[in-house]
Amino acid sequence: MPLLYYDDRFMASRVELKKLGTKLKKAHGALENFRESKAQGFFDLPYDRKQVSNTQKLAQDFARRFSRLVVIGIGGSVFGGRLLVDALGKDKRSVTFLENPDPESVARFFGGLETKKTGLLVISKSGGTIEPVSLFLLVLDRFIKTIGKEAHKKHVLFNTDAQEGF
Repeated sequence: MPLLYYDDRFMASRVELKKLGTKLKKAHGALENFRESKAQGFFDLPYDRKQVSNTQKLAQDFARRFSRLVVIGIGGSVFGGRLLVDALGKDKRSVTFLENPDPESVARFFGGLETKKTGLLVISKSGGTIEPVSLFLLVLDRFIKTIGKEAHKKHVLFNTDAQEGF
């Protein structure tokens, strides 16, 4: 049986590739059924013109007002953003992902924090995940102390589930 593809991780014959193709078609069908069930809302987000427009306006407003963006979240909440920043590169604005409430990491983060020039994006589907909540409370305290109880509100965006988010 001739090899069609080979590298250090994978070898396949025509028969194996055909079986794999059948499995992929089945998986794609299951994914399409899941999307159509509306059990997860993210599948159709790119086609929700109103949401895309609102998000673009918020992003443009933040980019105009702040030179630094701090994204607070954990795991899947920040993977997409981190991927985009890594793939597209950073421009003049600095993007920092704050995920770990480790005291040394937080101390380093606070060492260079200029609150007046920083916007915060807090991401948590439930709004109650302990790591983002604890990090946000620490950062919130710093913002209130440096720019004031009212002014800090203009620096913060929350991304959470519309129905179930805390």
